[in-house]
Amino acid sequence: MVTLSVQAQKHVYKPKPVTNQQRAEKLVTDYLLTHLNDPHSYESVGFTHLDSVFYELSDDEYYVMATKRLQDIPRKISWFEQMIQTLAGNTEIVKMYKDSIQKAKSDTATFANYIWFAEKAYKREQTGWRMLHTYRAKNLYGGLILETDTVNISVDLTEIQSMKKVEDSN
Repeated sequence: MVTLSVQAQKHVYKPKPVTNQQRAEKLVTDYLLTHLNDPHSYESVGFTHLDSVFYELSDDEYYVMATKRLQDIPRKISWFEQMIQTLAGNTEIVKMYKDSIQKAKSDTATFANYIWFAEKAYKREQTGWRMLHTYRAKNLYGGLILETDTVNISVDLTEIQSMKKVEDSN
């Protein structure tokens, strides 16, 4: 007696990995389909390449304010010194301007220290993703419009953080 042995090869389907670009495009499309006036009229025209967004020191309002004030202090001191020369006979006002100069010099150290510490502590971290999306959809009046939006997406590509219309430059 002859025994035949047949082995079935298993073919396991492995889906192609989804790219960040594809995940972002799907997230944006799903978002629009739940937020448009007429979701059935939605037609994607195109997406730009997904770009990473990083936290920058220029995003820190206190850093920006300290930098501007530090840059402005020499002008203030110069103006106070001019006022002292102009009003040399009025000792009360001269004293007030001299006090202002001392305060400005003290502020210089405060702002310079804040800037120094902020720059030392700064770590470039990715805070999200950004892309442009152009699409057609009907507006409230039923008219078909073409719109381009800047879309900000969370770093883990799970939520739309903001979507803002790109204004025409004309």
